[in-house]
Amino acid sequence: MQPAYAPPMYAPPTKVYAPPPSPGTSRVRVGRRFARRTVRSMGSISKVFSGARLPVAVLFLLLLGLIGWLSVDKMSVARTPKPAPNAISSNGTIVLPAEATVVQNYINATKNDDVELGWNTLSAKEKARRLDKGEDKTVMKAYVDTLSQNRVTPNYRFVGAYGFVGPTDFSKGGIYYYVQEYAIGGNASSRPMFFVVDTGGKVDQVYDWLYQAVVSSAAQSSTASGSTTGP
Repeated sequence: MQPAYAPPMYAPPTKVYAPPPSPGTSRVRVGRRFARRTVRSMGSISKVFSGARLPVAVLFLLLLGLIGWLSVDKMSVARTPKPAPNAISSNGTIVLPAEATVVQNYINATKNDDVELGWNTLSAKEKARRLDKGEDKTVMKAYVDTLSQNRVTPNYRFVGAYGFVGPTDFSKGGIYYYVQEYAIGGNASSRPMFFVVDTGGKVDQVYDWLYQAVVSSAAQSSTASGSTTGP
């Protein structure tokens, strides 16, 4: 009896199927897509202009124009350099330097009847000069009271300044120029006025025509009163 013969079994070869590569995004395809969206947008805009929303579209375009104009104007201003103090600007005017704080304090003291503040703005040299002439804090107080009683309110207009080191260098002090404007008896008048500020930031000298006029008038009145009451 012969052994049973079993034929060999062969497995069929396995085929591997890879998915086809996805097509890359080419520049042509991107361009076509952009063109289609642009055409659709133009169609929407044309519908807006031709429909009942025309006022809204006009306002939108005006707003875009305004934003563009402001952007260009801001850029041009940013590119324009700011002129230095005491220099001539593009429109032909002179750029004023900053006012000295001590000068502003002196002016505000005379306006607000703050004699202590006004006296403390003066340097030791200016205080000594005034005391030699008999002008202490009481004289400054009388000056302020006289202006208040006669309803005289001076205005101080800053017109320029010059540093001792250079035109724009006030590190060592400088001279500050003003125009003093006031009205007495309905008659308006103006006088030049200047402050000398020393290296310590104090008022070293004041040229104030109105102050000198009031103090001189008060001194003359006092002298005349003394002569009439004498023996």
